[in-house]
Amino acid sequence: MRLLALLAVTALGSGCYVSTCDTPSYSVSWRFRGQAAGVSNLRCSDTGPGQLSAAIAYVDVYMNDVRVVSAAPCTDYGATVLDVLDGSYDVRVEGLDASLFVVNRDQFTTRVGSCGQTANAAQPSEGTLELDWVPPGSTCVSGAAIWFRVTDRTATPPAVVYVVDELSSAADRILYACSGPTIQLPVASGHYSLDWIEEVSNPGNSSWAGESWLCSGAASMSQTVPGAGVYTISASLVTSGLACH
Repeated sequence: MRLLALLAVTALGSGCYVSTCDTPSYSVSWRFRGQAAGVSNLRCSDTGPGQLSAAIAYVDVYMNDVRVVSAAPCTDYGATVLDVLDGSYDVRVEGLDASLFVVNRDQFTTRVGSCGQTANAAQPSEGTLELDWVPPGSTCVSGAAIWFRVTDRTATPPAVVYVVDELSSAADRILYACSGPTIQLPVASGHYSLDWIEEVSNPGNSSWAGESWLCSGAASMSQTVPGAGVYTISASLVTSGLACH
């Protein structure tokens, strides 16, 4: 028995051990910022005025635009990535609703060391993207609606997040009256482009027609939404050239 004990001590002291420096890791925890400034530390289901615009079901984590955590349950409130090479990383943490729509987002840079675990606390946020438009002569065609497409340029790859066009439901095709108020869309913090916007007559049936428009290419048709607040893209519609679609 004494010999076995001495052999065990010898083995432990001979360099046969597992070092945590061989497997550096990265961990990130999350809580959320609300739609209203100053509202923070929200949990996955904290919806309502000034809070989350939708409950968060899952969380994705990206490092240098590579998704390293996919659809982690939000209520885990954190995730760990193993075997991460040491170096600098651009980290993006996105909260998704049950339909996998990105509700909120946080972005930051971190440095992963060569030994042990590096940890960060993320606070994904959201804001409001407002679309405003002026038709020719500041007068809309009677009964006309506004169709448009918005792309999230921060997503990997860039993703269309809102679109209303001839393929939309009958209700959506007439949802935004040209003569009505501005369009306000909840979005995750990030950079967005208004790919095109069009005033459409007879929007509810197959005889629809573009009356005025502004298509891609205008520098003003993009906006960064850093978090809580309303951020506007304004479009002066024209009748020259070809309609957008």
